[in-house]
Amino acid sequence: MISGTLVKILGIVLLIVVAVVLILGIGTLFKGGKTSKKYSNKLMQY
Repeated sequence: MISGTLVKILGIVLLIVVAVVLILGIGTLFKGGKTSKKYSNKLMQY
């Protein structure tokens, strides 16, 4: 069975990954231009 510590570590890592993708999506959205059109929507969907 998976230990509680492993579940907590996995949860924290996943939370950090979600936060980074969200920040990248918002950053690209405000940057504008071709990059925004190409990647912003995809990043926010992830």
